[in-house]
Amino acid sequence: MPSGLGFRFALLSTAVLGACVFIYDLFYFAFAPGGDLVFAQYKKCAATASASGGDEAGPLDFTQAFLSCTQPFERDKASWVLAGIALLLLVVGAVYWSEPALRIRRGKMEPFEPHEDPEHAALMSRLADLTREAGLSRSPRFLLSCTSQADDAVAFGRTGRYYVCIDMGLAMHFRGDPARFRAIVLHELAHLRNRDVDIFGLTRALFFAFVPLSLLPLVAALIGTPPGDVVDVGWRATVLVALVFYGRLAVLRARECGADVRAASWRVTPEELFHAAPTTSGVRRLLVHKAHLGPEERIRVMRHPQELFRVGFWDCCVAGLAAMTATYGFLDLLWMLFQQADPLYARATAAAVFAPAMAAVLGMGVWRTTLLTASPRGTVLPALGLATGLVLGQPVALPHALAAPGHGPVLGATAAGAVCSAVLVALLLLFSSWIARSALAWLPRDHAPSSRTWVPAWLVSSLLLTVLLAWWMLLYDHVSNLSVLNDSLRAEHADLARSAPAGPYAIWSAVEHPLMVRFAQWTPVVTALVLLWAWPLASQLRYPARQGWVRPVVRASVAGAAVYLGGVLALRMLIRVDAAAPKASQEAVLRLFAYWQIAGAVLLQGLVALVVTALLMRRHGRIAPLYGLLAAFLTGCLVSAVFIGGILAAGCVDALAVRPASCTGLPLSYVRNTLLRIVTGGALVAVPGVVAVALLRSLLVRIRRNSPLESPAPPTVGSPAARRFVAAVTVLGCAVALVGFTLPVRDAGYGPDITAPGLAAACAEYDELLGTLGTLSPAQAAGRLAKAEKLAVRGGAPELAEDFKQTFLLSPEDEAAFGKVSDRIHRTCAAAGRPLINLP
Repeated sequence: MPSGLGFRFALLSTAVLGACVFIYDLFYFAFAPGGDLVFAQYKKCAATASASGGDEAGPLDFTQAFLSCTQPFERDKASWVLAGIALLLLVVGAVYWSEPALRIRRGKMEPFEPHEDPEHAALMSRLADLTREAGLSRSPRFLLSCTSQADDAVAFGRTGRYYVCIDMGLAMHFRGDPARFRAIVLHELAHLRNRDVDIFGLTRALFFAFVPLSLLPLVAALIGTPPGDVVDVGWRATVLVALVFYGRLAVLRARECGADVRAASWRVTPEELFHAAPTTSGVRRLLVHKAHLGPEERIRVMRHPQELFRVGFWDCCVAGLAAMTATYGFLDLLWMLFQQADPLYARATAAAVFAPAMAAVLGMGVWRTTLLTASPRGTVLPALGLATGLVLGQPVALPHALAAPGHGPVLGATAAGAVCSAVLVALLLLFSSWIARSALAWLPRDHAPSSRTWVPAWLVSSLLLTVLLAWWMLLYDHVSNLSVLNDSLRAEHADLARSAPAGPYAIWSAVEHPLMVRFAQWTPVVTALVLLWAWPLASQLRYPARQGWVRPVVRASVAGAAVYLGGVLALRMLIRVDAAAPKASQEAVLRLFAYWQIAGAVLLQGLVALVVTALLMRRHGRIAPLYGLLAAFLTGCLVSAVFIGGILAAGCVDALAVRPASCTGLPLSYVRNTLLRIVTGGALVAVPGVVAVALLRSLLVRIRRNSPLESPAPPTVGSPAARRFVAAVTVLGCAVALVGFTLPVRDAGYGPDITAPGLAAACAEYDELLGTLGTLSPAQAAGRLAKAEKLAVRGGAPELAEDFKQTFLLSPEDEAAFGKVSDRIHRTCAAAGRPLINLP
């Protein structure tokens, strides 16, 4: 099969199905029994959700309020949408299965059968020879079109029944121009050899079913819709139709290029093959049937088949646009089925469905180009194209067409959104570069491409892209809702700084921000970060290991852990909590002591990665950053053992204790969360560090006019110990990744851990604040309020934190608004098992 053909078809299918989710959703409101009333309720819920939070309501507040209001009829709507998609797939299957028979009947095609005519027997013998020359294990059924006088042929069919139809004009010139006959027939047989006939039939069936079963219901549903909504849906639908049309042409063109290259490998010249190009008029060929490229492009592809292995900016841009629109359609369906689904896991599920296609489109070109050229060049434009398509896919996605004003993601609408988009571009550039460097690590000594490594590389890349997209979508959609969280975090930092040195707020936020904590403790993240170095290093179990990197990595990791151990022991012996100090002050000191240990462990891993990368860059070239990431991981494991061991030893040895404690064990959840936080945080610091070192080293080499860094020297045979070390660290990485799946996530609240204590703690803090409000100063009341807000956010209810804040901002004289907020707080706290005693 031609490179990327299957994944182009997958992207076309996902774009159609993702759009159908919204189209059938809108169609439900217009034509389902009682749908008009539901549509009115839908609008009412949107207005209520917007009004409940005022002008400062963020997307998360709006989404939660909206889903709570629409929950009663969402699953009925989901059943309607699923039934529509099932009907679409049924029609696609019916068209695909019946189209070959209809085509034979419509074209009056007759099968080749044994005949006494010598010319007919010679023609059948020649077709059999060409079938054997094409290497087909099973001969197709040859047909003759008696009504067509063109010099052409066509391959079509379905699974288990394939045909090659030869026009009468070509059959009549069998003796007169045998070279042309051979070229055209081999071109059609190449489609069978490439196994692309089924994709061709499914593409046609999908496109033919899309128009009547998707666009016509959309037009019908928009009749009577307000003009503003028609415009919002109309321009997005136009972009979608263009995307589907372009995707169809991309599949057909890739199919024809693959057949051209396959035929060229059988000594078919471009001049002979041009006769197989379509003969339709210029306008029709340009707009509808331009499956074949122009003669100049066909010559270039046939003479340089590596062009099929590359992907450009526009290929990846369209892939990203199609995948993002489909992802939001699928996400919309998930919200219908599971109204209370976690936002992160819902986005991760949607991203996991479509990330493999995106990873294949980007990774296939980068991976194979790197293997063919032994150089990591050609990674920038594909990554920029994919990032552009993903960013543009946010506002183009049809589920955003009827979003309330201010609550739909709009490109560049805010500075935070622009920053999120810029971060995505940078991360995809690093992702593309990582694919190229992984290909170099798997490059054999003879520089021959290895197709066996493509499938595992694709799976690893899909996981990395899934994690990246899930978090980017979550941040992009909810970036305007972080103000309450950031305010409470600043207040907490200022409050703790009164008891002990808390350092800069930037470092505090990077380590203690609840979103960063959740990111670090999310199991797929640590798995993806381990694979960053584990997958390239696994190549050295198959090919000779490169020498000279094991000792620097081990020494740097052990040295970093020794420095950390000395610092922790010194701090434990120097810091003592004053027994006469207030309990709040003691807790602040313990909290900051744990914070500085985690922050030091994270920064130390980044420093170790920088040192290892700088030392190994000269000898190992562009592979050196991977060794730096490995060194950071080993350091993280060692310092995590020091951190956990220090807590256990402090309970048994009074000289090491910051505050006297019992000599007992630790909850497994605490061990898991601490390990993942340290290892993940260290990797996130190490990645930009090693990239900066690699770029600086490359720039210095170019300035000195030396040969640019290409690939490392051919691998030399290393000692068996090197391979054993690679196997050991790979097993260790897998073990750390499995820790996130096997150990419990929730913590019992031991010591300084800051995992979410739940809504009950937030309600208790808020209740105590109300009960002691008359005895607190304004600053103390603000600090207690900030703590209650933060506990609510960590408990998974940022809307409750906003309600806490609103009770102090609203005037008690505004009885309607004040009563509405108070009622919501009471209902939420009562449901959490901690009803309020003191009334606001």
